[in-house]
Formats: sequence, structure tokens, C-alpha cells
Amino acid sequence: IAPLPAYVLLTFMAFLQAFIFMILTYVYLAGATVVEEGH
Repeated sequence: IAPLPAYVLLTFMAFLQAFIFMILTYVYLAGATVVEEGH
């Protein structure tokens, strides 16, 4: 039994988590920048 599908799934989840974290960080920084410029 080759656990290749499990490795593929774990790798995909890792990239997905990193991508989501990057998007959330970008949105947070963009929102913080807009708020600072608003003041």
C-alpha cells in the first residue's frame, strides 16, 4: 500500500493553508493601511 495520496493531500493542505494565511495577512495589512490613511 503506497501512502502517496496521503502525501499529496498533506502537501496540498499545506500549500492551501499557506495561501490562505498570505491572503488574510495581505487583507489585514491593506485594511490597517487604509485605516491609518483615513486618520
